[in-house]
Amino acid sequence: MRTSNQKPYRVLSLRFLLFAGSVYFFLVVAAHAAGIKVPGLFVYIQYPFLCLSGQNNLGLCIRLGGIFYTASRAESLVLSRSILVAGFGAICMLTVINFETDFRTFSEGIDVNRFHVQVLLLLLYWLLLFFAYRREKEISHTSS
Repeated sequence: MRTSNQKPYRVLSLRFLLFAGSVYFFLVVAAHAAGIKVPGLFVYIQYPFLCLSGQNNLGLCIRLGGIFYTASRAESLVLSRSILVAGFGAICMLTVINFETDFRTFSEGIDVNRFHVQVLLLLLYWLLLFFAYRREKEISHTSS
């Protein structure tokens, strides 16, 4: 039996997805820090690893992991909405990079289709977040 201050399970799905996002970013940090190229944790896995690029990714992913974790614990949807906007922009930029970059100049063996698949998986995650966000927003409006 649910008490009035407990949220329904379906609302927790947004929190779960945000928490999963924070775990993902912290795994990216671990992979970059160890210099281990793990598919999914390096979007451009076949691209030559540059130390400065890896360091930039470390700092960015630590911040993103923290933001996703904070959003997963927050009552307000403001951070979730910001994550959706920024995530959509990032997916658009990765798509532009994938279509406009001639990766063959770096190496003939680079398979650009891998990059497209990873961006599609990020888009799938974004869509899950988007629909979970909308569902939680609707529930919060009906309960107030």
